[in-house]
Amino acid sequence: MKGDGVLLAHTLGVGGPDLELMVIAAAMAVLGIVFFFQKAVKPAVSFALIVVALGAGVLAFTMGGEDAQQPAASSEQTPGGASIEITSPSEGETLPANEEIEISYEIDPGELPPDELGDMHIYVDGELVSMQMTEVLTVVLDAGKRSLAVEAAQPNHASFEPPIIHEIDVTAE
Repeated sequence: MKGDGVLLAHTLGVGGPDLELMVIAAAMAVLGIVFFFQKAVKPAVSFALIVVALGAGVLAFTMGGEDAQQPAASSEQTPGGASIEITSPSEGETLPANEEIEISYEIDPGELPPDELGDMHIYVDGELVSMQMTEVLTVVLDAGKRSLAVEAAQPNHASFEPPIIHEIDVTAE
C-alpha cells in the first residue's frame, strides 16, 4: 500500500484549508444542482458550478497530504519529554518478506496530555505506508534491507516538533 492512498483517507477531519475548500466545493455542487432543477439560471451556469466544485474537491484532497512525508530527525528536545521505542522486531532482525509483520512499541507520553497523541505513523524506507491506532501495528515488507520507523503523531496527523519517532533497520527475506 502506497502512502498516497493513506493520505487521501486521512485528508478530512484534520481541519485547515483542505476542509474549508471541501465545504465550499460541496456548497457549489449543491447550488449547481438546485439551480439546474429549478431552471433559475441557464444550464451552462449550473454545469460550470458543478465543474468548479469537482475541481475544488480534488484540490482539497491533494492539499490534505502535503506535509505527510517522514519528518527529519532533530536534535531539539522532544515535546513534553515524550518518546517512542520499537520493542519488536529488534534492530538488525531478519523478517519474512511479503507477510504481515507485527510491530510492538512502547510510548512514554512524558508530560503530553493523552489527547495530544493521535495514531501511529509507520514508515518503510522513509515513505509513509500506514496510519494505525492499535497496540500492535502491522506492516508488509518487500524483500531486502529496510528502514522501519514508527512515529507518534498528533490527532490531526501532524508531526510533533521535533518528531516523536524511532527507526530501526531490518532485513526482509
